[in-house]
Amino acid sequence: MKKRFAVILCLALTLMTVAGCGAKETPQTEPEKKVEATQPKEEVKEETTVVEEVKEEPVAETDKVEEKEEVASDAAETASTTEEVAAAEEASTTEEVAEPAPEETGYIIDKYIEDGDFTDFAAYGAEIGATVPKAKNDWNIYYLFGDYFVTVGTNAQDATYAYIGIGSDHKITYCYLMPYKDVPTMQVYDTGAFIPTEAGHILEDTINYMKDHPNPNEKPSMPGLTWIGWDEW
Repeated sequence: MKKRFAVILCLALTLMTVAGCGAKETPQTEPEKKVEATQPKEEVKEETTVVEEVKEEPVAETDKVEEKEEVASDAAETASTTEEVAAAEEASTTEEVAEPAPEETGYIIDKYIEDGDFTDFAAYGAEIGATVPKAKNDWNIYYLFGDYFVTVGTNAQDATYAYIGIGSDHKITYCYLMPYKDVPTMQVYDTGAFIPTEAGHILEDTINYMKDHPNPNEKPSMPGLTWIGWDEW
């Protein structure tokens, strides 16, 4: 009886042992382990390859051409701007260096006194329509217009004042006085006789006035000029 019990007990223990072992995971075969070990590595390698392919993707040839065209366009614009600036600077420099044109005054006499003297006073008289009698001395110049004359006195006649006078029959009726002191002068005779430079324009203004008012016995009324009787001087 004891032996039978012992055998039954051994069988029961054996069955329990076998049952417990059956709950464990079935061991993997060697080929399966190799598959599992290599599979993750292949996936990583594939991802790496994809990244490398993206990095090495070549730039389209069209993009390169467009970039070159943009660079060339920028260079052309820069060159054009540089040329415009240079041209502007050159024009500015030319304007600064260029001398201003002489002022147009409208006076005929200007071309006869531009060299600083008035020795061509006879040629001026002819152009303005006067007869210029030959002077007996260097005291004055006469411009004869029919029945009246306009005359200019030099420093040879009076060292203090020059004058512009009007009159007839060799007699001055009215005059305008101009001092010589501290004023520019211009030569009229080879002897050195001279008149104030300002007398040039006043002379022509007087000639034009007398053409409109040909009466030497009437005192001229000219803006800015004070005429007096010859006998008042």
